[in-house]
Amino acid sequence: MLRIAVAVIAVIAAFVGITYLRFSGDDATRPGVHSRPGEDAVVATRTIPSGTRIEDDMVSLERMAAAQLVPNVYRDTAMVVGKKATNNILAGDQVTHSDVEGPVVPEGMSAVGLRIQQTTPVGGWCPQVPGWMLWLGMRMAAA
Repeated sequence: MLRIAVAVIAVIAAFVGITYLRFSGDDATRPGVHSRPGEDAVVATRTIPSGTRIEDDMVSLERMAAAQLVPNVYRDTAMVVGKKATNNILAGDQVTHSDVEGPVVPEGMSAVGLRIQQTTPVGGWCPQVPGWMLWLGMRMAAA
């Protein structure tokens, strides 16, 4: 019985010690935690003309105060790289959803948008039409 009690106390002590080490210390030294306050935003590193396919070196991720962020700004460069600019984006401008094309449809495929009244998203391949993929987005029904 004494061995079980000692084992339980050892497990609890180990859990408390690991939790303390994980959540204590300088936040800047922990992976995934930024040393500067603020939020990430995708910013154009140079002017991107409308119709240009955005490349990795054309955008960067910058930290800025939440009050400086424009509505619908992208927070990850991977979301814009490979897409075409729909507007002229000046160097230093934050890149927003209206500045780039929607989802990229792979070459040789087609996209169709349908308005639905379902609460569950559905998607899949259309085997009857080679190269077609069907995605039905989620639309929340009013209660």
